[in-house]
Amino acid sequence: MSFSHKKHLGQNFLKDTLIKDRIFLSIPSFAKDLQIVEIGTGLGDLTQRLLDFGKVVTYEIDKDLEAPLRSKFDSALKDGSLEIRFKNIMDSKDTNIFEGDYFLVANLPYYVATAFILKALKDKNCKGFLVMIQKEVALKFCALSGQKEFCALSVLSQSLGEIKYLFDVEASCFEPVPKVDSAVIYFVKTKSFISDLESLLRQAFKSPRKMLFKNLEIDKKELEEVFIKLNLSLQIRPHQVSTDTYIDLLNQLQKVGKWKTTTKEVT
Repeated sequence: MSFSHKKHLGQNFLKDTLIKDRIFLSIPSFAKDLQIVEIGTGLGDLTQRLLDFGKVVTYEIDKDLEAPLRSKFDSALKDGSLEIRFKNIMDSKDTNIFEGDYFLVANLPYYVATAFILKALKDKNCKGFLVMIQKEVALKFCALSGQKEFCALSVLSQSLGEIKYLFDVEASCFEPVPKVDSAVIYFVKTKSFISDLESLLRQAFKSPRKMLFKNLEIDKKELEEVFIKLNLSLQIRPHQVSTDTYIDLLNQLQKVGKWKTTTKEVT
């Protein structure tokens, strides 16, 4: 398929066959019972492999790819095993990416990766995902408490289920070659989204190198009582606090009426 890459769309197509196979083999068996949703059809190479797994609904933002993709997948489109939707999910005001329960597979453009994963995490219909994103961002989502990369993104993902860093993907595996390496991460959702946790984390990590106690904009005397109850040091820093402890902190603050929900998102 002859195609001119569009830099403004963040198009870096995966060309390494072994990596494509590795991604396909990493899809969990339980996904067979769900709708497979792919974001970023691209040239359709991974889409072709996904069809071996089951029915696929794939989204593509680039309308210039419509004709070649419809030609390439003519048979699958006719028998209903594939549906291609040419739209930008991030432009939709709908909180759900897909209308039913689904498992997500995606090679996400770097410029939209964080926002898109947050959308998937909050989407009650998303039961899990396998995505390839910028390595730096992947490390943040998968970091453990105490690691330097541990941040609000880490806490949010871990509060909802199990997230794993699977493997690196070197920049040379793409065409055109990006400036940074990528990584594939895996997530399975086991819990519901805690909306108030997001606003707490935004405050907690606003100055990551400062102490958590100082970052939280709450009366310090009352906050100290909560910290003592949770056996938290007043000198502890945001990345040193576990996900479970952040949830306990939120519950305690709400119990004493010291936390109000905000609508701002973490980044």
